[in-house]
Amino acid sequence: MAVYSMAFATVHIGTTGAGSTLSEMEADTFVQIGEVQSISALTDTQNFSAFTGLSTGRTVQSKSSKAGDNIMITVGYDPDDAGQIDLRDAAAVTTQAAYNMKVVYNDPAAGNATTIFWRGKVGNEQYPGGSVEDMELVEHMITNDQGFIVDLRA
Repeated sequence: MAVYSMAFATVHIGTTGAGSTLSEMEADTFVQIGEVQSISALTDTQNFSAFTGLSTGRTVQSKSSKAGDNIMITVGYDPDDAGQIDLRDAAAVTTQAAYNMKVVYNDPAAGNATTIFWRGKVGNEQYPGGSVEDMELVEHMITNDQGFIVDLRA
């Protein structure tokens, strides 16, 4: 068993084309987003509904809906990076268009690197500011509208 760091992982933005299956995601055209500093946890939170039976006096939990949490990508600002340009363009769109996204992990011992795909809306472009010693950063919030497609093929 091996454990890998996030070093050398890559983040990519695709198109608004079909992306509900692994084969559709793999057929899309993705552009790597340059100078990614961090990506928040990729989560798809399971919600539960409670029910208490009168005869048992016991509350049980049933799985209900899932809520795709928002994902924050922080980049070192590069106005000429093609992936960052695509992110800015997607954030500026006034429609509800969802974009295909992917993260490729640095786990080459698995054969192919683990790849996680999802679809979401890009927004909340934020420039956090800083002091004279700080790098210029931009934070992009991306929704998780359909859950994740994980490719673990070795």
